[in-house]
Amino acid sequence: SCEKRDFIEIPAVKTEAVTGVKAQTAQASGKFIDMASGISDHGFCWSTTNKPTISDSKISLGAANSGGAFTADLANLIPGTSYYVSAYAQSGDMVVYGLPVAFSTSSGTAQITTSEITGLRYNSAQSGGVISTDGGADITARGVCWATTPNPTTSNSKTTDQSGAGIFVSAMTSLTPNTIYYARAYATNAVGTHYGNQVTFKTYFGEVTDVDGNVYQTVKIGEQIWMAENLKTTKYNDGTPIPNVTGNATWAGLTTGAYCWYNNDINNKAIYGALYNWYAVNTNKLAPLGWHVPTDSEWTKLTNYLGGTSVAGGKLKATGTTLWQSPNAGATNEIGFNAVPNGFRSYDVSYNFKEQRTTALWWSSNEVNNQDASINYIYNGGGNIFITIPHAKKEGLGVRCVLGELNSPTVNATSVSELTFASAV
Repeated sequence: SCEKRDFIEIPAVKTEAVTGVKAQTAQASGKFIDMASGISDHGFCWSTTNKPTISDSKISLGAANSGGAFTADLANLIPGTSYYVSAYAQSGDMVVYGLPVAFSTSSGTAQITTSEITGLRYNSAQSGGVISTDGGADITARGVCWATTPNPTTSNSKTTDQSGAGIFVSAMTSLTPNTIYYARAYATNAVGTHYGNQVTFKTYFGEVTDVDGNVYQTVKIGEQIWMAENLKTTKYNDGTPIPNVTGNATWAGLTTGAYCWYNNDINNKAIYGALYNWYAVNTNKLAPLGWHVPTDSEWTKLTNYLGGTSVAGGKLKATGTTLWQSPNAGATNEIGFNAVPNGFRSYDVSYNFKEQRTTALWWSSNEVNNQDASINYIYNGGGNIFITIPHAKKEGLGVRCVLGELNSPTVNATSVSELTFASAV
């Protein structure tokens, strides 16, 4: 015999593609294929196995009275994890599932690079970073952290420079003079704090201001204190203007002090400083008060302290090939002297300006004879420094000033910091 039973409608659902996948969230989509009456619940369930059920993680969207598509945001996912999600629909005690769809969350690890150090001074420096990806979690904080020990974290000194991915600039302040620091860019998101590569730098010893108002950073090398930049003044330290001579023939005939900019272009001032003939040096009024143009013996002491003429040049040279022409061999700039290839001006009217980007040249205060005085130079092809070389007084060279030796009779101040942060002794 046959028994009559009521027909039961079973809903049918389909799991659609997962979109908007991040480190901890994603958006699931589904739709009803056949709509049955009396759907008491529908939504999504997910797990790390390939057959998720409502006994696993789920989000309920409640009863449904009409068909169509539906979506929901999945939250509290684990970064860098593979999941399966299924749409489901429930009618009474019966639950039906759409075929599972696989997806993987992002790692949550931000990719960040620390910017090189710029704007270095005795008490501050500038860096920053580039956040190329947030790892699938929004960057809520970013900046640079630093310390006097390697691998600094945000528990050390830090800047806070807005939020989000991209390029940012950070100013590190209240630094201690003449100190080695380590710095890293950082980026914080919901997953954690991520760090860029480490950069190392040393703050300058102090700064000095000339009569023109130009400010120079200084560096302590052994028992000497040197300017870390070429002289730029257009006046002697008593306020008397130094003639700016541009004409070749006029320059070649000089027997008195003068200066010029390389190629007579003042745009060379900031990086390379001025070029002076030796007659300006010999006035003993070219350097800021309390400072002087170094003697041969002071250049020799500097060179010996750095390991001798065969390697000292490289330790003095600024690194890279932006200023120096390739190969800039041996350049480390490890003591912050920051030698730049200022070139020189010949007194011969047929030569004019020469060797910018290949040679750094500076005067000594020592006279050799009526025509010549001592010079010192470094070139791009090696790590050597050539010191106390006779050269025509009429030529235009750079000048690096030195304060002298610590604890010497000429360096007599309450403290070195007072002396080197001021414009005069």
